[in-house]
Amino acid sequence: MPTGTSNSSWEDVEMKLGDFLVEVGLAEPGNATPYDAVGFRRQPASGPIAV
Repeated sequence: MPTGTSNSSWEDVEMKLGDFLVEVGLAEPGNATPYDAVGFRRQPASGPIAV
């Protein structure tokens, strides 16, 4: 972690992550399931985003 940063930066990211994942189509609104590498790997190859 760079000098002068704190855990509050990571906490800010965690608070915004759910909304971001909904915005980009990787999560459904209201879904509070934690999103991690395991969840990412379980996605279908085509993914939920239409191209």
